[in-house]
Amino acid sequence: MAFSHETDGGLSLIDLVAEVMSRAESTEIAREQLARLIAASKAISSDLDLPTALRNVVQVACNLASARYGAVGVISPDGMLEEFIHVGMSDGIVAELGAPPSGHGLLGSVIAEARPIRLEHLSRDERSVGFPAGHPPMESFLGVPVRVGGTVYGNLYLTGSARGSFDAVDEQIILTLASMAGTAIANARLYEEAHLGQRWLAASEEINQRLLSGDLGESDVAPIADLILTLADASFVGLVLPTDDPDALPFAQKFGPLADATGTVADDEIAALPGRVRRALELKDDRPSAFRDIELWASALIGSTMVIPWGDIEATREGALVITRDRTGHPYTVAERRMAKRFARSVAIARELAMARNNREHVALTDERDRIARDLHDHVIQSLFAVGLGLQSIVGSTSGQAAARISAQVDAIDVTIRQIRQTIFQLGTTPSATTWSQKKRFNQLVREILEGEGIDSSLDFRGPVDTLIDSELGDEVSAVLREALSNVVRHAEATRVDITIAVSATEVRVVVTDNGRGLGEVGKRSGLDNLDHRASARGGRFATAARAPSGTTIDWAVPVVSQ
Repeated sequence: MAFSHETDGGLSLIDLVAEVMSRAESTEIAREQLARLIAASKAISSDLDLPTALRNVVQVACNLASARYGAVGVISPDGMLEEFIHVGMSDGIVAELGAPPSGHGLLGSVIAEARPIRLEHLSRDERSVGFPAGHPPMESFLGVPVRVGGTVYGNLYLTGSARGSFDAVDEQIILTLASMAGTAIANARLYEEAHLGQRWLAASEEINQRLLSGDLGESDVAPIADLILTLADASFVGLVLPTDDPDALPFAQKFGPLADATGTVADDEIAALPGRVRRALELKDDRPSAFRDIELWASALIGSTMVIPWGDIEATREGALVITRDRTGHPYTVAERRMAKRFARSVAIARELAMARNNREHVALTDERDRIARDLHDHVIQSLFAVGLGLQSIVGSTSGQAAARISAQVDAIDVTIRQIRQTIFQLGTTPSATTWSQKKRFNQLVREILEGEGIDSSLDFRGPVDTLIDSELGDEVSAVLREALSNVVRHAEATRVDITIAVSATEVRVVVTDNGRGLGEVGKRSGLDNLDHRASARGGRFATAARAPSGTTIDWAVPVVSQ
């Protein structure tokens, strides 16, 4: 009877056994072979661990076909081998051979043609590309596809037949085994991906919680790298960040057992990784083939590599995390890459949220500091100035020890004012044009002093008042205004006062003119000498003059920069 090379992956075990029985009758396969095949179906479906399930399939195939060597290759979505498991060769030989086959030559033909290939002399076939140094000699060959739901999942490869070559019976038995194995492998693969996905998700939740709680800074890489080393079964995680040099992409940080590799070829290979990373990222392609140039390279220690973006949620790829296994590990699968990228995106979102939270907290702290600074500036310092000026006005009417004690208190108030200013600077904030206006401040001060006194007033600003009068100089101008206007209120009996504050590139000038009865000796003793002292201390000048027909002009000017 004719044999079908394909068996529906959805057939039940009973249907498969029935088909095998019909084949056994037509080809006179011994009863014990059928029993071995049924036992094999149990063996390959008994474990949900994918690597174990794959190895079971290969081992059972070798037993059924009396093959010395066997292997199973798992095909990635882009048609390349993403996993290759040996049976029959020692671990030492496998390690010595280096990187596993990539799916070229005869193995690639089995992938491309998706049908059995049976050869008596492998080396004579034109599709064979030979073996690497140290590879055991092989002649007889049998390769069959492993199908899952009608899709080729991988291929079974057998060599070294105990009978010298594989026959049609071997081919049919291995085809039937492959049909049975397909469903078992699919189940194991789903289980492994689900289990691995849960681990990546749990790690993502842990990192996100730490980021959002403030336990982990948004720029901290080490805890994330430690998790990736475990989740990805990696030996190296490196953070690469762009530099001004377009030809350089150095590692900013390195983690894992191979992070400190020196004196070996691994050191050179790790050093060469960033260039490969840059080329891979420039492709902006999520398929494994986009990273082919950083995967298919061999080293004494470095194996399969994958790259995930390390940047913001817009995936501008300001940097990348390079994740590598040592050469004994199997290549990263499409599922592993997908989970790693999903993890990276989740962490990127959490980092963005953490940065936004920190920015909000910083803004709130800055606003609170600004408020405290304004309160100190507007209320505390000005009140202390008022108290000091009031005490100075008393000094002129006292003498001896009392005058000395009052002067000492005035000096103490000045010290306190300087300490408050220092506190404002320590808060890390100074009034700015957007939150603080010297013009507004002077206007408010004039209104407070003249309010309810029955005195008309005008306040004229000339020049860049808010730009050139800083906080400290603003305090001086406020003190001058307070002293001059207080004298007008107390002594001048004026009905109008005109104030001009003029600022040039080099000088700040305050002119106060009233229409009162004149200064006289009382005004002089009431504290105007303090204005003279303030002007002299800053390298400026102070003058008073009578105004016709009545009144007084006070003229106070200092350099913009104190001398």
